Amino acid sequence: MLFRSGGLRRSLPWAYGAFLIGSLALIGLPGTAGAFSKDAILEAGLHTFPLAGWLLAAATLLSGLYSGRMLFGVFHGPEPGDHHDAKGHEPAVMVWPLVPLAIGALLLGYLEWPSAMLSHRLASTVAHSEPVSALSTPGMIAFEIGRAHV
Repeated sequence: MLFRSGGLRRSLPWAYGAFLIGSLALIGLPGTAGAFSKDAILEAGLHTFPLAGWLLAAATLLSGLYSGRMLFGVFHGPEPGDHHDAKGHEPAVMVWPLVPLAIGALLLGYLEWPSAMLSHRLASTVAHSEPVSALSTPGMIAFEIGRAHV
């Protein structure tokens, strides 16, 4: 049912932008909040408990698949023709909840919150992680596979 609503990029530009930002954060694109945690979580899982690490890597692949498929199917897919009259009329009630979510997906990783606030209290249980400098490879591969299968 959802993919029958393709081509919504033009009629819902703010929703499209927010969904794109959220998808990029989900796959761990550097500069988004997802980049600050995804690779560190995968590395910690693979290092401490390899089975859990591989399950986490599989979950990363699946999240990239559904995110890419959803983004390209709903916003870039063929337009069915029954919502062409709604172009440019994106309801504010739909836009305003997306704005803080998109801003958070872009900026909250730089604040290192709540880890900076809690690190002194949880120092004995939380390990130090290195900064992320690359894309999440499984996330990027899954995103492209999802895009190709729409």
